[in-house]
Amino acid sequence: MVLIVSVPSPYFVKKEYMPAEQDGEAQMRDAIAGSLPDFLSRLDQKIGLPYGNRIELVNVNDIIRCEAQDNYTLFHLNDHRQLLSSRSLAVYERKLTDYRFIRVHQSHLVNLRYIRSLIRGDHCQLLLTDQSVVEVSRRKKADLVRYISSL
Repeated sequence: MVLIVSVPSPYFVKKEYMPAEQDGEAQMRDAIAGSLPDFLSRLDQKIGLPYGNRIELVNVNDIIRCEAQDNYTLFHLNDHRQLLSSRSLAVYERKLTDYRFIRVHQSHLVNLRYIRSLIRGDHCQLLLTDQSVVEVSRRKKADLVRYISSL
């Protein structure tokens, strides 16, 4: 059975089944079709950030990193803006881990899309695309190196 997926809009996925030549091919297409709606729903995913007297809606893919500042979180965005939210980094860690964010330090949550390089040494650091350098904790270093090496 071969699965043909028609996508008329980013919000609807239509599945049409046709006779298949190979079972393995059908399983692969089923797996892709199952993850496609999830993938499409995350393309323009926004998050509401309490900022001053308003809630700023920010595209998740525009966030480079989040930095803890006491019980607040400072968001560094790809348009060079910084937003200070009144919630802790732990709150945003729970919300953003499904969107390829990783906690690399007690005070930093990084979007993996913006990592330029990993600087190894006594103190492991990440160089991000905005030229910022983020310290990686000793406990998180092995997992991060393993993940980056697998890319």
